[in-house]
Amino acid sequence: MAFRIEGQATVANGVYQTLSSNTDERQCFVQARSNAFVRIVGTTDVMVILGETTGSCVDLGVQAPNRLEFAGVGGTSIISMWTLDPGERR
Repeated sequence: MAFRIEGQATVANGVYQTLSSNTDERQCFVQARSNAFVRIVGTTDVMVILGETTGSCVDLGVQAPNRLEFAGVGGTSIISMWTLDPGERR
């Protein structure tokens, strides 16, 4: 499937959770309504995604979605994640 909605969740401050149980490599996109942390499961390297309420999203590149986990920054944040086949045109 070219486009797939992986999930949406409200993530709490400092509590990491995944949004997808899929294991295939896909192009990952996320949108956070307020600032949120993202990291690869089992690592300590963290990136901050800046919250955006106007529909903008962040392209996280091609990887297996189930290896990404998210947490809120200083509160809670609603995170949405969707994916495309790696070769799909946008």
